[in-house]
Amino acid sequence: MPVIKKGTASFKPYARLMSILGDQLITDKIVALVEIVKNSYDADATSVTIEFKNWTPQNGEQPPNPKSYIEIRDDGLGMNEDVLLNVYLNPGTPNKLLLKKQNLKTPVMNRTMQGEKGIGRFAINKLGQDISIFSKTPNDPEVQLHVDFADYDNEDEAAPEEYKLLSEISNDYVINEPPVVFTGGPGTLIRINKLKQNWSDDDFASLSASLQKLVAPPDILQQEHNPDTYEVLADFEFKLIVNGEEVEKAETHWSQMLSLAPFQMIGTISEKGVLEYDYLASGPFKKRESKRTINLLNYGDYTFSSKAIKARFEAQEVKEAGGRKLKRLPKQGKIHFSFYVYDMRPKTRLLNSRQKEFLAAHNVFVFRDGIRVYPFGEKDYDWLELSQRRATDKAGDYYNINQIIGFVYITGQENPKLKDTTSRYGMMDVEGAYDDFKTLLIGALNAMKAESDLDIVKEEIIKNQNLKSTEGSLELAHEDLVKRINQVVTDPKEQQQLLESTNKFLQVYGTHNALMKERVETYEDLAGLGLAVEKSSHDAIMVLGRLFRTIDELRRRLEQDGPVTRRIKDLLTEMRDNVDIVYNEMQIIQPLFRISKRTDDIVNVKEIVDKTVRYFRHELRSDIQVTVEVVGKDLLLTTPQGLILQVLINLVDNALYWLKEKGSAPNVQKELLFRVDGNQKTLLVADSGIGISPELADAVFEAFYSRKASGRGLGLYIARELLARMGATISVVYSSPERLLKGANFLIQFETQEA
Repeated sequence: MPVIKKGTASFKPYARLMSILGDQLITDKIVALVEIVKNSYDADATSVTIEFKNWTPQNGEQPPNPKSYIEIRDDGLGMNEDVLLNVYLNPGTPNKLLLKKQNLKTPVMNRTMQGEKGIGRFAINKLGQDISIFSKTPNDPEVQLHVDFADYDNEDEAAPEEYKLLSEISNDYVINEPPVVFTGGPGTLIRINKLKQNWSDDDFASLSASLQKLVAPPDILQQEHNPDTYEVLADFEFKLIVNGEEVEKAETHWSQMLSLAPFQMIGTISEKGVLEYDYLASGPFKKRESKRTINLLNYGDYTFSSKAIKARFEAQEVKEAGGRKLKRLPKQGKIHFSFYVYDMRPKTRLLNSRQKEFLAAHNVFVFRDGIRVYPFGEKDYDWLELSQRRATDKAGDYYNINQIIGFVYITGQENPKLKDTTSRYGMMDVEGAYDDFKTLLIGALNAMKAESDLDIVKEEIIKNQNLKSTEGSLELAHEDLVKRINQVVTDPKEQQQLLESTNKFLQVYGTHNALMKERVETYEDLAGLGLAVEKSSHDAIMVLGRLFRTIDELRRRLEQDGPVTRRIKDLLTEMRDNVDIVYNEMQIIQPLFRISKRTDDIVNVKEIVDKTVRYFRHELRSDIQVTVEVVGKDLLLTTPQGLILQVLINLVDNALYWLKEKGSAPNVQKELLFRVDGNQKTLLVADSGIGISPELADAVFEAFYSRKASGRGLGLYIARELLARMGATISVVYSSPERLLKGANFLIQFETQEA
């Protein structure tokens, strides 16, 4: 098609663009003021004063007092005429961006520039319409600019031709010599008249709090671990004044509050997703330190659950990383962090009411080059979506947002894709970098949760051990008390009464203790039965589905013409086999019921192992090699077979999870091994999965402690308690000759008497 005309054209923005950049784009009046204060920071100011003058509170939707105005004054380097005309009045000016790209700092305070988009100054329009700016550099005369945004925001005009273009509106400026405002040094003053919004006492308090948190508070972990590189910015302060009275700054005791956190973790996440951390547990928990390096993208190489990591990064195509395939590589850059987690369980009561209020008012902050990114860290701003994840995933894998204070540190140089939104509320998701950033931090918190859960369960182990020793201690105390009564009390009648009282107390305690033991055993039986029924009912439903399809096929065949006798016989045989499978499923469940567990049998452990393997035949059919070894004579026990069966079901169910979820490397055979030793009265159950670290050897048997993504924390606990009823023990073994496979190796030691 021939070209009949050719030329060039430029954009001609309407003046209302200024309203969009300021009033409409900036979402919040507090954010707007914070943005102006950030500009003062970039201008090397050390002090900023925000003053509300002639302020009178208004009720409801009443407009602000027309005589009220705001002044923001700093002692920064100021602007001269050239900067005012060619930088300040040019929306989108790239001067700060160019300085950041060259990694240049501010000339006096050596700060990293915060702004880069060139539109933050228009946040003024969120606050008021009539603006006067006075500014002076150390060596130039004072410049004064007046802007009336009412000239730009003419949306009430009737016709399109009446809307003004941006180029049609001019702003008046003058040069003051001598200066009108800055007679003693450089700086900038912004006076905002014709205010658009009312401010309440709560707003002033929120503004003061936001400004206090503009720079990172003292981070005790960073101060301890990185004293040479970490510093608290103490060269920038503010004052907030309302009608001549300074708004009192909320008293903060960051160092004291952070030191109260019993669980603390400091670390980094590399640009490739490698997590390095130092973890510390302290009072009231037993002091414990843990240092680890974990590639979060190698989901199968660590034991804690992180569904967010797996969902975002793991896939079946694209790129390799450590033997596993990834659908994307992270783009967030290097992350530094410190996390402080508080134990908020009702029985701990580690914090007083004021400390709890402080904790509830903060969560996880983000600081770029030492300056806070808004609104990260604000109360109820759950940007890591922990509440949602607790509701939709397993709640035990995530902290409650109200028990964390965190500081995340990024830089413009290391994290170029983590950019503020134009509205200054949150971050943009440039090429998925922000979602990568969140996901990897969630992975770090998952790792910390696994560490703190271990410390909590270790504390419970100590308490349980003390509780188990109570019965014996009480009997010894009773004997000692009887001796003391006989020694001290001389009156035979009084002595007899005291002895009867002590004996009655011991009898009542024994009766109550026996009742509680029976109830606990009942709960354990019901819980174990529930786990087995859940699995068996799943298999039964699957088989019944096949049975229904077989019946439908039989009916369809009978409707066809021609000889079908052989086919009918085949279908009936298949249907008979399916019914037999359901029957066998029920036979496996039957010994697990509580009434069956009360009946002692002569049990051949090898036969129970075989029955367990049949029970899991569908799961074991695919890619898991099962080996059953027998050493010496038959291992026979006098016990209800349901107890042994339940133990093995729980152990194998646990092994299957780890073999499939975080099992062997690709192309490596997955294994499950049973060794029945009749001579030593032992049964070993081992797998080739990820294994159990020695520090978890006791914790895995505690109730409700689980490393599974959807685990209940009951399987191994029930196995231990059922074995204890038989006088048997179970433990995790780590050395030869007991350990046979590289994963988890559970050794059951039965009593040595013959069956």
